[in-house]
Amino acid sequence: MFDDPESLFLPEELTIYNMFQNNEAFAEKILNSPAGFMWFSGFMTNWLESVSNEVLNGSSLYGGDMYTDSLFRINLMTKQLFAKLLLENTQLLIEKTPKMLWVTNENRINYLNEAQLLYIYINYNDSRNMMVFPQNSESGEPQYIPENSYFLMGDNRFNSLDMRHSYDRNLEKLMESDNFSVNYMSNLKPQLVAKKSVLGSPSLRFWPINRFGFANTKK
Repeated sequence: MFDDPESLFLPEELTIYNMFQNNEAFAEKILNSPAGFMWFSGFMTNWLESVSNEVLNGSSLYGGDMYTDSLFRINLMTKQLFAKLLLENTQLLIEKTPKMLWVTNENRINYLNEAQLLYIYINYNDSRNMMVFPQNSESGEPQYIPENSYFLMGDNRFNSLDMRHSYDRNLEKLMESDNFSVNYMSNLKPQLVAKKSVLGSPSLRFWPINRFGFANTKK
């Protein structure tokens, strides 16, 4: 049934929350599936196929920008931590350690505590950061907000939605070119509003403080 190792786990199962929440079931499925070893090998190494030596030695950013590079690195950090937990689980399964003793295993406790920090980072990343927008051209030339359009941002508080976001959350990969990428739920979807859709005009300017006062507007 699982001749293709990529199909061993559904994309929804590979979110950081589900992976660590169901880590025991992951280990058992990998051990008992004919494609288990191939899946684990792909999970740990598939990302290498699309990464240059410049990225590996730190002289270049993956994807060419800090946002994409940070997701690339959090993908690898999550994989490394999850692999440690899977190997610990596998050892306990091989030794037939009773499940009641798993919860007191010091290594598992430490790995799960680290996973909580990774989960918090990924969960709040979209509310504090965003990708390059508008996207650069294929040749790398920067693009700009089109004329007669606006990109409106809030004050970047946690859970403060503005035009960086959508109200819908979608399943996204941390690393697009990794077939075994860790996934996460994102509502980051930058968008623009046309000038003709803006109603009214500004009357008071409150920032920066040294320019506080009534706005001069043209009718």
